[in-house]
Amino acid sequence: MWVGTNTAARHMRDGGRVVNISSRAAVMTVPGSGHYAAAKAGVNSLTVTFAKELGPRIRVNCVMPGAVPTEIMMTAMRLDDADLATLERRLRLPMRRLGTPEDLGAAVLYFVSPASSWVTGQVLSVDGGM
Repeated sequence: MWVGTNTAARHMRDGGRVVNISSRAAVMTVPGSGHYAAAKAGVNSLTVTFAKELGPRIRVNCVMPGAVPTEIMMTAMRLDDADLATLERRLRLPMRRLGTPEDLGAAVLYFVSPASSWVTGQVLSVDGGM
């Protein structure tokens, strides 16, 4: 994240936007995933730091997904498609469904659009109310 953002910033001569992807694991306990959670907490911290260092020319924000059944999540949690309904009930999400890549894409689109022109250094949970 640090190298990538610094490299990108050098090429954003007329300003730009950086949107990092973190995880709810950064702010909650996920037994057996301390290394992953610590790395994602670092992403959150770098987001806020880079927002201050690169602003106002470059805005830096972060999307922090909750449970989105991607291949990586399914492998990490040792789940298959048959387990998703049980996971959904166990999480008791107020939105009553797991997330989708489209949910995350909509948040990223907000951060890169003019609608967020006065938003930087934010870590947005996109997690169905997790």
